[in-house]
Amino acid sequence: MSLLTKRETLVQNITYMAIMAAINAVFSLLAALVPALSIFLMIVLPLSSAIVFLFCKHKYFPIYAVATILICLLVTIFDMSFTIFYVIPSILTGYLFGLFIKYKLHAVWIILITSIAQGLFTALSIPLIQWIFDVNIIDTFKGLLQVTASVNIDIIVPSFLFYLALTQMVFSYIVIQSEINKFGYEISDQPINTTTYSLILLGVIIAIIPFIFLLPSGAYLLLSISLYFMFFIVFTHILQKHYKILIAFGVSLLAFMFLFAFLYPVIPAPFGLLLVGLLPAFVALISLLNNVLFNRRPKDKMISTGKETKE
Repeated sequence: MSLLTKRETLVQNITYMAIMAAINAVFSLLAALVPALSIFLMIVLPLSSAIVFLFCKHKYFPIYAVATILICLLVTIFDMSFTIFYVIPSILTGYLFGLFIKYKLHAVWIILITSIAQGLFTALSIPLIQWIFDVNIIDTFKGLLQVTASVNIDIIVPSFLFYLALTQMVFSYIVIQSEINKFGYEISDQPINTTTYSLILLGVIIAIIPFIFLLPSGAYLLLSISLYFMFFIVFTHILQKHYKILIAFGVSLLAFMFLFAFLYPVIPAPFGLLLVGLLPAFVALISLLNNVLFNRRPKDKMISTGKETKE
C-alpha cells in the first residue's frame, strides 16, 4: 500500500501511525546524536504529522501524538531537549497544516499561519528546555552559525525561528500538494487578489514603525512577514504575465538598492536592515496603483465576450 493512501480500518490506522512515529523517533535520535543535522531534520518533521492527519482517521490523531512524543522521549532519554524542541512543535503544526487543508484555507494562509504557530511553539519550548536541562538552544544555534560575536543577534531570533518554520511548512506543502488531490482533498492555491494582498502588505509595513520603538525584534518579524507577502504578489504578476508591472518592479529594485546603500550607514544599529522594508513597500504601491488606476473598468460598460445577450 502506498505511503500516501487513505487508511480505513483500525489496523491500517494504527500500523500507519506506528510507522510515522518510528520515523519521527529516528529523526529525533539523529538530531540528538548529530546536532549539525538539526536544521535539516526540523524541515522534515512536520510533514509526518500532516500526512497522518490527512490519511488517517482524525479521531486517532491523539494516539499518534502521544505515542510519538513518548517514543521520541525514550530514544533521546540521554538528551530529551531535542524531542521537546523539535518533535512536539512539529506535531502541533503538522496537525494545523492538515486541518487547514481540510477546511480549504488558501495556501498563502496555510503556510503563513502554520509557520507562525511553529515558530511560536518552538519559542515557548526554549525556556522550558533551559529550565529542565540547563541548555540554551539559541546559543547552540549561534554556535552552529558562528554568529556568537554579534551583539545584536538576539533581535533577529524571532525572525530566524519564523524562517526556519517557514522552510518546514513550504517543504510539507510541496510534498502534500503533489498528492493530495488523489484522496478527496484540494488545496486552495488559485492566484491571489493582488489588490487585497497589496493592502495587507502595506498594513504590515506600517505596523513595523511602532514596533521599532516598542519591540525591535517584532519589527524584524513583521519585516519577514512583509517579504513573504511580497513574494506572492510578485509571483502572481509573473504568472499573469504583467510585463509592465514586472519592469516597474525591476526599476523599484534598483531604486531600493540605491536608497539602501545611501541610508544604511546613517541608520543606528540595529535598525539598518529594516530599510529592506522599502522594497515590499515599493512592490505593494506599484501593484496597488496599477490595479486601481489602470485596471478599472466603467461599471456601465459591458465587457465583450464574443456573445451578445438578446433582450
